[in-house]
Amino acid sequence: MGKIDRNSWLHTAVAGIRFKPDREAVEAELREHIEDKTLDLMRIFPDMTAEEAGERALFQMGDPEEIGRELAKVHKPWLGYLWVVTRTVLLLVLVVSAFRWGGWTVERVQDWWQYDRQEPGYEASIKEYYYNGMDPFGPDSPWYDENNTTGVVRAPLRVWQPGETARAGTYRFSVERAALWSFQGGPEPEEDWWLFCTLRADSLPWEPLSLDAAWRIRAVDSFGNRYYDSFQVYELREDRGGAGYVMVNPGDSGLFHERFDLEIIDIAPGAEWIRLEFDRGGPNWSLTIPLTEDAP
Repeated sequence: MGKIDRNSWLHTAVAGIRFKPDREAVEAELREHIEDKTLDLMRIFPDMTAEEAGERALFQMGDPEEIGRELAKVHKPWLGYLWVVTRTVLLLVLVVSAFRWGGWTVERVQDWWQYDRQEPGYEASIKEYYYNGMDPFGPDSPWYDENNTTGVVRAPLRVWQPGETARAGTYRFSVERAALWSFQGGPEPEEDWWLFCTLRADSLPWEPLSLDAAWRIRAVDSFGNRYYDSFQVYELREDRGGAGYVMVNPGDSGLFHERFDLEIIDIAPGAEWIRLEFDRGGPNWSLTIPLTEDAP
């Protein structure tokens, strides 16, 4: 598989925007988003090189020609001065376009990554290590880096099956498993916590929880800190100020349920619990996950 060139991808994605200020602003926005994705991947998979993470981030973004056609529809030349207003629409189009290519963020990315490394199940295995309280890059793992070139120290804080549930209309939400980890060192030396968890949404077959809805899940912790949902990260990235956020990826599904892999990033150390919240149309719901055994 050939390498994906970031500049070529960006040029293709914005080529249809004829209003130059719009085109430059959109390209800068997309470039920053790709860079954020690259850093996140390097944080989760410390043995990735910057080049590998950058290629994978581009792969997750989706097809640039498809995104470019959608952006061209939104950004007419005479609407250039309305860029601030249309920015939200642009980002929504970007996300929807990415998911339209069903599997770019899960199956096809995983296939490419496994093919590239010749290590079947690499990403799934990494997460299973976290869920089992084992450092996926420690001495007992096949990806051990004895030089620890990233300087990141990973430590499991708690691995458990929360069992908390919440109901909203015909939906029943539950957290099937969770793993709380401490990350310290690397480019951000201060300690932060990450929570990996599997959210299950049981529903009627004709009312499955959409991925679009799952991307609207936010969070708040026991300190009152807010954690942006995925859409908010795109829309408000410049004002996020280092606050944490919720990353959602689709998991396996069945006739009566959907599963989503959640990573809540940059949790304030010492938080006793974190609460998932959804209030963007349809039944509102919230679900509290205790982070300590004695949390209420």
